[in-house]
Amino acid sequence: FFYSCEHEKLDTYESVDRVYFDQNNKTNPLPDSMYINLITRDGEIAFLDETEVEIPVKLMGMLSETDRKFSVIQADESYVKNIESLRRGCDEAVINQDFEILSSIIPANKEKGMLKIKLKNSTRLQEKGDTLVASLYIVENEHFSTDYSATNAPTSSNDKPKENLLYRIFFYSDRYEAPRMWYYSFKDPTERR
Repeated sequence: FFYSCEHEKLDTYESVDRVYFDQNNKTNPLPDSMYINLITRDGEIAFLDETEVEIPVKLMGMLSETDRKFSVIQADESYVKNIESLRRGCDEAVINQDFEILSSIIPANKEKGMLKIKLKNSTRLQEKGDTLVASLYIVENEHFSTDYSATNAPTSSNDKPKENLLYRIFFYSDRYEAPRMWYYSFKDPTERR
């Protein structure tokens, strides 16, 4: 008796690559947001015309040999149900008027990239003392899926999973801002207003 076997191709692990805002920051009590004062104190107090900020974004999936762009939009009710409450009473910044998205790249062979944003200092901020919020949301594109939103799983039943596709930048022009650590003595650091 002679026996033979068929050669079959084995399935290997494949996944869809995803990106999310890196909110695993133990030192920041609100890792899904940042606060930027558009004032400079180099010698004398002056308003900045604009400033650039970077927000870390992490890859979940395979590294690529080429740079890959991820897509970010201004969040609204169709993406985030409770967006009004997340604005904490601040007006929403207007894209291309109050802020611009400069770049959104995961570099080749890297697991982390940066979302680069330009914040613009308007008369509204300088004269009225308003605080604006840019609510940013990662959306699916040809390189990345966004169907995984709770990358920081709750560690206990009291913890809430984080929506790692949303990031908020609160920005303002305040000549008389108290030191940042004073705000964090409050239960809610957004009580600066």
